[in-house]
Amino acid sequence: MDKLSEAELVNGFSKNKNNEKAVFNKAEDIFKLVLSIFVIMLHTIPMDLYNVATYAIIHMMQRTAVPFFFTITFYHFWSFYDEQKQLNLFIKKIKRLVTLYLFWQMLYLLIASYDWFYPTYFDFGMSKWYLIHVVLLGQFGILWYVHSVIVGGIASYFLVKLVRKKTIIIAVIIIGAIFLGIFDGWYGVITQHIPYAEKIINYYYNTFVTVRSGFTYGIVFSFVGIILRRESQWFNRWKHRDYLFLSILIILFISEGTLLHIQNSPREYGMFLSSVPLCILGYKFINTHNLMNLKIDSNKIRHTSSLIYFCHMIFIFIFERAFQFLTIYLNPLIFSLVKFFFTLLMSVILSIAIQEIANKPKLIKLIY
Repeated sequence: MDKLSEAELVNGFSKNKNNEKAVFNKAEDIFKLVLSIFVIMLHTIPMDLYNVATYAIIHMMQRTAVPFFFTITFYHFWSFYDEQKQLNLFIKKIKRLVTLYLFWQMLYLLIASYDWFYPTYFDFGMSKWYLIHVVLLGQFGILWYVHSVIVGGIASYFLVKLVRKKTIIIAVIIIGAIFLGIFDGWYGVITQHIPYAEKIINYYYNTFVTVRSGFTYGIVFSFVGIILRRESQWFNRWKHRDYLFLSILIILFISEGTLLHIQNSPREYGMFLSSVPLCILGYKFINTHNLMNLKIDSNKIRHTSSLIYFCHMIFIFIFERAFQFLTIYLNPLIFSLVKFFFTLLMSVILSIAIQEIANKPKLIKLIY
């Protein structure tokens, strides 16, 4: 059996009990491709271009991308939950994630070096502070996501394995992580009604920088993955009443995000209270509607979605430096749409090219 790649691992590639590659859910693969497009929209279309209606319908739809990516990743991360020799399997997955993280980190560092020598947009400098915060704390582009999976996976593994009276302690930790996570969207509410909250939250942000996402998204959704693995009978059965519950959660998610945006001036746009139950039930829907009869190349779609996610910031970086002059001729909305389609198109082309090269080792040998 061929060794699994890092990209396959992050996509949730696992092996079954016969040590064979598992069958993937085609609905999940298509859904991940949609989520990767949502991520590009988040990074290319500014929020101030939305009115209330378009924010509620379009932008909040995009906001589902990150929590759903975490849910899917951690569900597959814990594929070894009921297996023997869990520690060995856990270490192997963490090693692959670290390798994946460092590879893309070095690539983005090379790209960012353009600004070290030609300051136009970012001007971080080649400092120890920058290297520590970027490499160790994941503070660069979209790589905070992988960093958070590593932090959350390690933390939750040791909590599950080492903590006695797990149920109470883990419940407290999850509630605490959710509370820390909603500092983003609920910033205005918290600082208005809790004395000294603003100073405390600002200190927390400045101290932990991007690593805080591992304490929030990482821990919360890691335990979501464990719960879905443990409650497999519930997770694999969809009932008619679940449609009602899912509809209610979608409405709550849209309402929460939109009202907070209008009234409370969020510090950032991260976790919402309704995002956790929405992702649990939403992923259950995806899992039970697998579209196995659909004739598509699910494997290519799965890898394309991950590669789009990892490489799209490269093309945003290029666009903002090569085509910034277009802001003189285009209004902000048209400029943002051009940036979106440019980034999406180039990311898809690069993702397909990488897969084609990876499938042709003879071609790789010709390169060097």
